[in-house]
Amino acid sequence: MKKAREAGIRLLESFGMTKTRSLSTSDYPDYYGGSYINGNGKLVVFLKGEIESTKATLIRLIGENDVIYTQGNYSYTELNNVLTKITSFISSNKDSQIAKNIRYYYLNDFENCVVVELDKSNEMEIKEFKSEVVNFSGIVFKQCTREFQNHSLSPGSSIGTPKGTASMGYRATRFNTDGFVTAGHAYNTGDPAYYNNTLIGSCDFSIQGGSVDAAFISITNFSIVPNNGNLTGEEYNIWAGDNVTKLGETIAQIYYTDMGEATYLSAFGDSGGPVYLTDSKK
Repeated sequence: MKKAREAGIRLLESFGMTKTRSLSTSDYPDYYGGSYINGNGKLVVFLKGEIESTKATLIRLIGENDVIYTQGNYSYTELNNVLTKITSFISSNKDSQIAKNIRYYYLNDFENCVVVELDKSNEMEIKEFKSEVVNFSGIVFKQCTREFQNHSLSPGSSIGTPKGTASMGYRATRFNTDGFVTAGHAYNTGDPAYYNNTLIGSCDFSIQGGSVDAAFISITNFSIVPNNGNLTGEEYNIWAGDNVTKLGETIAQIYYTDMGEATYLSAFGDSGGPVYLTDSKK
């Protein structure tokens, strides 16, 4: 799998990615349909259109020993644009029944498609989605069967702030003081923090700048003990094919597989919640 990951990095670098520059949707070439690492540790690359000439070019760039090139129907840009349209619709039509019926949506790197899970997935609801949101042949509609979960004070738990609500990120210790990390924009230094309408602590430190948006909440109510559930917190390099889970105050659990760059709808109150590798909990 290590060699497949290295091939994947070379592939993204050929599109313009560097250590200081990530890729935007417009950077991906029209022939690229996404990629993932399969169960045999091979990098699978979807190619749209005439595959042989494109394959020959990529073989020169990244090789073929740990890579499988296969036909795809849609480009990565097309698929990501569909996600953008769904997000835009939900943001602009939060009170509509169509928006409320959309439970999960994500790019499925394994199948070169977009998956939309609906609360009610019948012919009429799908027809309304296509009419009002986006009509794209690369969308696979599914009946949502996942159940929301209740949390103790653990990653994703709802926490109260003077500005509204946010989500617990991860239990941590700062200067031998127990607490947890959440979003910096949710708290100013000195702000109180609440859980289930009970004062549990205060913000000792908050920072927003550059790529940092984090705050540390120290626990002063010792009847409340934050925990990390079954997450490990270990650092880990990720690639398409690694499943991740998002936890937040408004959405209990969502799975994603678009791991070149994870993009998802973050509802008000989710700030500070973790995104972690589903299988390893890292």
